[in-house]
Amino acid sequence: KKGWAAQLLKAQRKDGGWRLVDLGAGQWKRPEDVAEQMPSDAYATAFSIFVVRQAGVPADHPQLATGLEWLRKNQRESGRWFVRSPKRDGKHYISHAATMFAVMAFTSCGEDL
Repeated sequence: KKGWAAQLLKAQRKDGGWRLVDLGAGQWKRPEDVAEQMPSDAYATAFSIFVVRQAGVPADHPQLATGLEWLRKNQRESGRWFVRSPKRDGKHYISHAATMFAVMAFTSCGEDL
């Protein structure tokens, strides 16, 4: 668990978020090869915060606070978080999952939305 947490914390970007194309085996390829240019996204940010908390990193860790702030700044007026799929456009399942993980990330850190 600690190894996963360290890897996730290392993958955090300068803007405070994470991006899905940096997680896992790096097999994210869109037909137009734009995955490498994609910005931080809510799915990866919320997922990373939640997983790091589950690994025992304290809720007041500075990198988690930065990630939560990124989520606050990038929440849509509707209350959801939009995420463009690194594979292809279509249904917005990844946005729904991002919103779910964002709620779990805030809750795991004892934060209100």
